[in-house]
Amino acid sequence: MSLTAVTSTSTEADRQAAGTMQVLILHENECAFMCLWHLTTYFEALPDAGEIQWHSCSPADLKAPESFARAEERAREADVIVFCLSGTGDISPEVKQWIDRWLPSKSGQEAALGLLLVCGNKEVDRAAAYLQGVAERGGMTFLGVGHCAYEKSHGTAGQTA
Repeated sequence: MSLTAVTSTSTEADRQAAGTMQVLILHENECAFMCLWHLTTYFEALPDAGEIQWHSCSPADLKAPESFARAEERAREADVIVFCLSGTGDISPEVKQWIDRWLPSKSGQEAALGLLLVCGNKEVDRAAAYLQGVAERGGMTFLGVGHCAYEKSHGTAGQTA
């Protein structure tokens, strides 16, 4: 399975015709971003998944209208959306507003949503309950909650249970 770079000229129809899986990852900070490689390993293990195009955005991207619109469009097109959260595990108001904008488009689509908690964050309940409700409202499969730890001092990431 190859990971394909996203080009600004490719359209949703082009990607669907090629059988490319669209994965969007919302990450809060560097720690969350560094744990994303775990996802590549997971998706590469899926049988017959075809090519994958990775997209990412952060809550900071949602503050500017142009990047908000781009993140909204990517969420509408995504087959899988993964939230990589650290800190308290709360979902910010900006992210909730972003979710409310693209969620209606998921009705009738085959899509999934997951949550990856990073950097020792064990505050699962609030974020998991909220995102599970999002998945249900959008008719999406909720992939559940994973944990990842990134050791900044050693530059390595490790999966934890």
